[in-house]
Formats: sequence, structure tokens, C-alpha cells
Amino acid sequence: MSTLKGEPPIGIRATVDHLVDLLVEDLANDGTALRQEVPEVLAALTDAGILQQDGDEYRLQTAAGRTWDEAFRRHSAQLTDSEISTERDTRLRGEIEKALPISVPQGKAKIARKLGLHTDSAPPVASDTIPVWLRSEWDDGTTTKQFEDLARGLGSDSPVVLVHFPRVQAQAFAAALRNQMAAQRTLDQQGIPQDDEGKQARRAMETRLSRTQGQVSDHIRDILSQAGVQLGGGSTPTGTALRDRIENGAQSAATRLFHKFDVADDARWNQVITRIKKGSGADALKAVGYDADPEQHPVVKEILGRIGGAGTPASEVEKAVLSDPFGWPRDALMGTIGVLLDNGLIRATINGSDASTSQILSQTRLGTVNLRRESTVLKTAEKIAARSLLSKLGVTADNESLVPSAEQAVIGLAQRADSIGGPAPLPDIALPTSIEQVKSASGNDRVHALLAAKDELADFADRLDILEKRRQSRFETLVTARALSSAAAHLDGAGTTRTRLEAFEQTRELLSDMDQISPIATDLASAVREAVSQAAEAVEQARQAAVDGLGHQSAWVALDSDKQQHLLNEHNLAPEGKPKLGDTDAVLKAVQQRPLTSWDAVLDAVPARAAKALEAAVRLTAPKAGTVTVPTATLNSAEDVEAYLSDLRSKLTEALSGHDTVIVKG
Repeated sequence: MSTLKGEPPIGIRATVDHLVDLLVEDLANDGTALRQEVPEVLAALTDAGILQQDGDEYRLQTAAGRTWDEAFRRHSAQLTDSEISTERDTRLRGEIEKALPISVPQGKAKIARKLGLHTDSAPPVASDTIPVWLRSEWDDGTTTKQFEDLARGLGSDSPVVLVHFPRVQAQAFAAALRNQMAAQRTLDQQGIPQDDEGKQARRAMETRLSRTQGQVSDHIRDILSQAGVQLGGGSTPTGTALRDRIENGAQSAATRLFHKFDVADDARWNQVITRIKKGSGADALKAVGYDADPEQHPVVKEILGRIGGAGTPASEVEKAVLSDPFGWPRDALMGTIGVLLDNGLIRATINGSDASTSQILSQTRLGTVNLRRESTVLKTAEKIAARSLLSKLGVTADNESLVPSAEQAVIGLAQRADSIGGPAPLPDIALPTSIEQVKSASGNDRVHALLAAKDELADFADRLDILEKRRQSRFETLVTARALSSAAAHLDGAGTTRTRLEAFEQTRELLSDMDQISPIATDLASAVREAVSQAAEAVEQARQAAVDGLGHQSAWVALDSDKQQHLLNEHNLAPEGKPKLGDTDAVLKAVQQRPLTSWDAVLDAVPARAAKALEAAVRLTAPKAGTVTVPTATLNSAEDVEAYLSDLRSKLTEALSGHDTVIVKG
């Protein structure tokens, strides 16, 4: 029971169960009847605005609650029948859309057949989508009998699935919708109160909304449970739930819509395509259990019959066999086209250019593909000769791939020639005219053009083999000669050879029968070798002289041999050894590691390195040695000299006063 404001709760809540318990006088007989009557009375009192329902608890109406109740009744009165009907139709349409599968699989190939909802009064127009035609007694007034007559009238070959919503408890459904919409509008308008009574009133309205939502859902479930589903001709699909009945009906409708689907219904057409790609076009149909003349397979026969001698867009064939009444798997279409191409029965182009089987099978769209029946047939001897020639040209082919392989072979020759040739001194290789003749032909005529140019193409391929074998080593020698020529730019003795290289680079003779680049590289290497040897000898002599000079210094002599060697290594005065200049590559490596122009700097640095080594030796033998750096100056007279020397003398004297030894640095 509700308590007065400010008083503590007494533990009893005004719920249905508590109220029934309080009203029971005869435990044996009153309980059941009261549990049926009390909820009805409470609901009536709530609807009348006398009570508030907050969750499962009932309270006397408050001032705030009356304001909310009045708003609810106002919104309920303002709702028009048209608004109620629109909400009802929207809810029912939403339910049929939820019950509608996106697609159903057909056959062993499990091809997805899409479903489409049709709500117009006129019958659906034929398409590749299975139509689900909704008839509703609520909307268009179609009764159950009219619905059944409509289904029978479509005929047993119709692919239409019909769904009917009967009119059930119309007034109660409308009242529940009205109450739900009014409760929702009240909540939206009244907002969020801040006082306790207002919050209680809002909770009561939320409870009313929840209750009416449940009532609306109950009505919709009742309608859906009584909904009718039929196929054209009047047959009823199996199933309990609406979705199950629609799905089962759609399965039957797919069979009616695509009634020529069965001859191509196989999940293994992708294996046919795989076999063709691996070069087994002759027996590719074995993958779908067919081992006879490919032209007699019903799918091949149908597709070949749609391809004319003057050419047919592949997209037209695709549209025909993928649509009703066929609805074949796309793999069946592509596999069949591959079989026809590999067996020489048709030829194909992409954007007007001949295309191989593999190119066609890789197409995701066929808008640019054109198919044409072959008129020329190759004889067995011609196929054997073509395979032999193609093998010599570096292309492996079988009888089914002769046409694309012929194009591949001549394109390969052109690409080889292009990769071998290049800017001078590489050759500019002219292609035989027969290559373009083979490329411009199509179908089996291309194979005939290839055989007609057999000798010319074979000789050209042999010539390319020879040039390919020469190219790498000759080009590497050319690169070496260029590098040596750059290194020898300032050598008088290399001038003539460098001029020879420049003249050679204007020719196209790098791959000629006589090797002209190797002698040039050898002569350049000789000139660079001599220059490097002379420079290395000069540095070694200077280094040895510097080391000998250190041997006359007392600080150096005072060090043991290990420390002397350590200082020599530290200051780059240890012997380096002679550069390795055995062959051309060794000479190039040596001059790249130390260019000729850098040897003078190495030679000039020897005295400075020796001075640093001596300084290090002095510091080791005289740890307290000081250092005086001779200052730079510009002297213009004898007086300037005397002043400079006097200043230097003072610095040296001062340094000696604090150190046993003084190191003078310039």
C-alpha cells in the first residue's frame, strides 16, 4: 500500500499479487477468480485515470499524474484514423520485410535467387527476382477467399509467392496502436520532470507505453500466425513460421522461374575452369561427369548456338543464359566458353584484339568481349607442325591453345628483341615482317600465318639466342670501360683509348661477332693500373721516410716497439701493402676505393701524420709536457719580426716554467 509522504514504507506494495492476497477471504475458492478479475479492474482504473501504474505497482493518481493523463487523452483524441492505418501498415510491412529472406539457394550449385517484395495491386512483372506479392485485407480489402482465387488464377507455372494478411481484431488492434502512439507522444512532449510526483507520473506513462507495445506486438503475432502463403496455382508451401513458408515457397518458385536450370546445375563448373587453365581443355568437361564430344553437351550446345559467324557480344550470351528461363551458374558460362576456345570452335577478342583463353577466363565482366565461330579448321599435320615450331620459339602448346600460343610466340620474339637491343652501342634489332602478319591474323588463320613464316621466325630466334648470350658479359665490360675512362680522365696515357671508347659508343657494334669493347677496357685498365702503382709507390716512400725520421727523435726511441707500432697504426703510418691490380675488375675496384685524384692528398698528409705521431710519443715519455701553438701573423718589418719573436719567446719560457718539455705546434 502507498504511504503518506514522509512516512517510512510498511513493506506492502500495491501489486496485483499483494492486492489479491489482501482481498482473499476464502483461500480455497477466491484466489483463482481474483487473479483473473483484479488485473482487469486495475487496468480499467488505470485507463480511467484513477490509478497510476509504475512498473508492477499501482498508486492513486496524483496532480502531476492527472496532467500526464490529460496529455495522453488529448494526444489519443488528436490521432486520426489515417494516422493509425498508416502506422499499422508500416508495422505490418516491416514484419513481412523481416520475414523475407534476401535469397534462397537453388540446386546443387546453390545459386542464390533473390527475392523482391511486391505490394502493388497489379501482378508482378517477370524478372530474374522471385516476386513475393503481398495482399492484405487491412490495406486493399483482399479477403482470404479472394486471395486463394488470385493464387489459383496465376497458374501452376507462375513463379510468384503470394502472402496474405487477414483482418483480425481490427478495433482492438487500432485501439492498441492509438494508445501506444499517444503514450509515446506524451513522453516526447512532457519531457523529463524534476519533482518526485512528476518522475512518478513519467514512469507510469512509460509503463503504459510498455503495456501497449506488448498489446500491439500480440496483435501482430496473431496476424502473422494466420497469414496465408501460396504459390501460383494454389499450392501451399510447408512450414510453421511465416519466414519458413516464404522460403520454402521461394524454393519452388525458383524452379518455376528457371525451369531450364537443371542441365547446368552442377557445383563443379569451377573445376572445368581450373582444368582449362591448366591446359586440359580437351577433357575439361570430365569435371562435371561428361566424357563425350564437347559440342554435344547441352550447355555447350546452347551457348555455341547463340554465337554467330559474324561475331556475337559475349554480354548478350551472358544475359541470355544467366537470366530466366536458364539462370545458369556464371562458372558454367565461363567454363563453356573456355571449352569452345580450347577446342578451336570459337575465337574471342577483347576491345577488338584477339584474346587467349586465359585472358577471357580472367574477365570479371564481358562487356568488351566478342565471340565468333571459327570457319577455318586446322589439319592434324598442321597442328603437329605448329606445336613443333612453337616449341622451338620457346612456347609450349597443345592443340587447344595453338591460336593464343602463336600470338604469345611472336610477341615473345618482339619482347626479346626489345630487351636485347637499346641505345647505342647496343644494336637496333629490326623485326621480321612476318611477326606483324601473325599478330594481325585471328583464329586459326593466325596459326596458318605462323607456319607460313616458319623458316624466317626460326632463323630470327636463333639469332636472338646468340645475341642474348653475348649481351650480359659485353654490357658489363662496357660499364667497366666507362668507369675506367672516367677514372683516367686526367691521365695523358689514356687519352687515345678514351677517344676510342667515345667513338665506339656511337656505333651499334656492342653485340657484333667481333668483341670490340674488351680490348678498350683492357687498355684503360693498363693505364689506370700504372697510375695507381706509381701513386702508391710515392706514398709508400714518403711514409717510410717519415717513419725513418721518427727513429731519430729521442721521444720515439724511448718507446718500446709495441707502443711505436700502436702509434704508427693509430696515425696511418703503418705499411698498407700494394694495391691489388691483377685484372681489369681489380683495377676498377682499386680506383673506386681510392680515386687517382685522392692520392696527392694522401701523400701530402704523411708529414702531418708523422708530426702527430711524434707529439703522441712525447706525451707518453713526458706526461707533463706542455703545448705551445705558434700563432699566425702578418709581418711587414724587422720590428714586427722582433716583436713576434719576443712574444713567442715569452710564451715558450712561460710554458717551460711549468713543464719539463714543451711541444711547439704550428
